[in-house]
Amino acid sequence: MKRFIYSFIILIVFTICLKADLSDGLIAHYQFSDNTNDTSGNNNNAILNNSGSYIDSIYGRAINFSKNGYITTDVNLGKSFTVFITAKSNTQNWSDYSVLGSARVANGFMFQTNINSKDIVFSIMDANGNNVELGTNSKITIDDITKFHTYILSYDGISGDYSVYVDENLKVLQNYKVARADAQSVNIKFGKDDLSASGLDKRLLDGAIDDIKIYNKALNSQEISDILSYGDIPVTKDELKKLIFTNNVDPSKIYTGFITDMSDLFKDNKGYFNGATLSVGSNGVASASSQFSTSYTANQAFDDSLGTSWASSYGNVNNQWLQYSFQTPTVINKYTLSGSGFSRYTIEASNDGINWDKLFEKDNWDNTNTSDTRVNYIAYKYYRLNMSDTGNSKLLYV
Repeated sequence: MKRFIYSFIILIVFTICLKADLSDGLIAHYQFSDNTNDTSGNNNNAILNNSGSYIDSIYGRAINFSKNGYITTDVNLGKSFTVFITAKSNTQNWSDYSVLGSARVANGFMFQTNINSKDIVFSIMDANGNNVELGTNSKITIDDITKFHTYILSYDGISGDYSVYVDENLKVLQNYKVARADAQSVNIKFGKDDLSASGLDKRLLDGAIDDIKIYNKALNSQEISDILSYGDIPVTKDELKKLIFTNNVDPSKIYTGFITDMSDLFKDNKGYFNGATLSVGSNGVASASSQFSTSYTANQAFDDSLGTSWASSYGNVNNQWLQYSFQTPTVINKYTLSGSGFSRYTIEASNDGINWDKLFEKDNWDNTNTSDTRVNYIAYKYYRLNMSDTGNSKLLYV
């Protein structure tokens, strides 16, 4: 018959990696943890102009603008530099020109978003503040700018090599020599174009900025990859817990830095079992929205047997659900599903049985056996499988 079993995470193993000193050359880091302070230790604190609201995001917190504010900062930049901007748009296309990063001054740079498009073109300013637009060679187009991406411009003022990345993906690698000064104080605006011409000074971002890093050197691809692995600043245990259990970040992506004692990391997150795969049937209570008969109960969906199954009451094929309640919150990061009669399902989780988080959704399911690993490291007490059919089924089986 049919089955629905869960696989449990046995152990999260963190590898303390030996990496380069990723703070080398870092002159400013803005994490927007409800402020615009520089967390690099260089005291290059930024200023919030007008208004913006702080929201939860990938790295913890982000600052959200609705064309109502922007950030300014002053840092010393030389011939070479690397800038990371993690941001998203609140609209399907960019709200205006050059609203991610704008420094139209000597030794500056530009992240030139194009209004009503998903394009960004990059520019580098010379020692006199002249705009050396890298043009179509540096143009990138993102399919979905409403999701957070990290946009990176790295320039080597000695060789003239410049590279553009989106997340870890190298998009542009070109050479263009720009005459820049050895060192220059640069005023940068994030969330606003710094054009001062009449009518052009209202170019503002409708979107959110999650994280900004500025280096006074050109970074290579390996250094960029290490930094994007949450590795630029070693995280504390509390920060690590938040990344995993609140922001749902895959632990393999996190550089744990110099955390050597991990013994108490999960002491308040129960539910790690000492078995690779086991039936959940003996660890809690199963329930269902309906059942065909006492021969097809909810418990039989979770007994790890293909010889038994749950079945819905006859004719009820929409908005049916199976639920399992553990005795204590439990982490599930893999499931195996065998069933029939339904073409759409979602898997949700909750700790109070009222407020549910959607973990997975599948449309147009063909009723074939499914095994899938989900990025979930949060312990929940309740898990629920919701099912519906768009065809002519009369019974649902799991």
